[in-house]
Amino acid sequence: MSKVINYLNLQNAQTFSYDSIVDNEANFKNKKIPIGTRLLYGDIVSHSFKIANNLSKQELLIKTELKMYEDIGLDPTKAYQISYIEKSKVSDSEILIEAFAVDKSAITQKYQSALKTVKHVDFIAIPFLAYETLYTNNILTPQNDIFVYIAEEEAFTTSYKNGHYISSKRMKSLNEMISELESRNISLTLDELKEIIATKGLNKNSYDLLENEIFEYLVETFESLFSKIKNLSLHNRNVYNFSQIDKLFFSCGGKSIPSLAEYVQTYIEDAKLSPLNFLETENVDALDAITASYIKDKLIADEHDYNMTIFHKKDPFYKSEVGKFAFASLASAVILTAYPAYLQFEINSKNEANLILKEQEAIISKSSKKLKTKLKKLKNEIVKVENQKQEDFKKLKTLQNIANALLELKSKDTKYTAMFLKINKILKNYQLSIDKITQADTHAINLELSSKQNKRDTIALLMQDLLSVGFSSVTSGEITLSDEMYKSIVTVKR
Repeated sequence: MSKVINYLNLQNAQTFSYDSIVDNEANFKNKKIPIGTRLLYGDIVSHSFKIANNLSKQELLIKTELKMYEDIGLDPTKAYQISYIEKSKVSDSEILIEAFAVDKSAITQKYQSALKTVKHVDFIAIPFLAYETLYTNNILTPQNDIFVYIAEEEAFTTSYKNGHYISSKRMKSLNEMISELESRNISLTLDELKEIIATKGLNKNSYDLLENEIFEYLVETFESLFSKIKNLSLHNRNVYNFSQIDKLFFSCGGKSIPSLAEYVQTYIEDAKLSPLNFLETENVDALDAITASYIKDKLIADEHDYNMTIFHKKDPFYKSEVGKFAFASLASAVILTAYPAYLQFEINSKNEANLILKEQEAIISKSSKKLKTKLKKLKNEIVKVENQKQEDFKKLKTLQNIANALLELKSKDTKYTAMFLKINKILKNYQLSIDKITQADTHAINLELSSKQNKRDTIALLMQDLLSVGFSSVTSGEITLSDEMYKSIVTVKR
């Protein structure tokens, strides 16, 4: 793996390369150099929850995805990139998980302008996880550390304990500050606000009488910010034993704030306040430089657990099976029928062009009628999509209940796994759906089955097959017909 990476800023399409230092000249023509970037804090939906600690990695990912849809209401009709991080042990049977979800379609649309310059992105980082590189590269000594990053479009604080991420929280961005100032009839541009914060900061003597309202707003804003940080640290103390803040690293618009320390001490007591400017180079944001170092670490180690990329590199066309076949066919055609094929190609092209012109003429003459038909069709499709969405929610709930039941059975007795695999193999022979799984007793499970077939004996035939493979008892309740579906509860005993 290359020790150099090319970095692309998705917000402004700025590029640079990184190999322990930042180089403003990135070489995107070299296809062997991997490409990395990061998301904005607001691009990511995160959710923390407790979960059993006896699940396999695959089971944990499935359970995490179900929790994200259930707890925070992800849209089941959309595609998401989902990942998670194990944060701490809650008890002997539970761990604390923080999961992250990214809407693939929204990200593709939002950053389509910047992504025009590249065909793939090898690694897309979660911004608040990037500070890990400061510890793995021995730039910082692991302690109880707080990072505060405030920029134009995003602002957040991140907590690390002994070099490991534990929590993050959204804060007020510079653009949000400008909007709040406008609501107070104070008009400032982004550059003006950044200049005031960087040069005057919270030093009251630097403001004249007419600027007193700006000073009061900034004091109010940053006091509120550090009050939130203190409250978050108290929460972290209870959950992660984050006993005190040792160091606080701060950046606002890429700069430090004059006279900030005297206000900070009220909330963080003896913590050391330092600028957040690691690896910073002129014209390159510090967090982008830190993220580039983080991505390089992960690619060298071939670790992709927290890689949120959806823009994967594709194999060259000539390496694909289709490409190999196409090139072989083309070579044969050129050798055997070069000139006749060319003449036929020209004739076919003219004929196709003529047909296209005629079709376009017909389309234009009937455009009004077709547009009305299309509008009606779209309205019908909207109704179908809404109905399908409701149906998908019902299916998702059913799948969740089944998954929970299977995981619970597995944790109680591993023999249930073999039992269900044997049942599932037989189920594939019949067009039956499992609506629910419950434990009947210590040796039996109940399967709530339904069939869309118009033959009433489908469930009965299934029961005969189950008995033939060695189950000691297979019984069912009444087979009922409801909404053109045959339903019954079948009890299988091993």
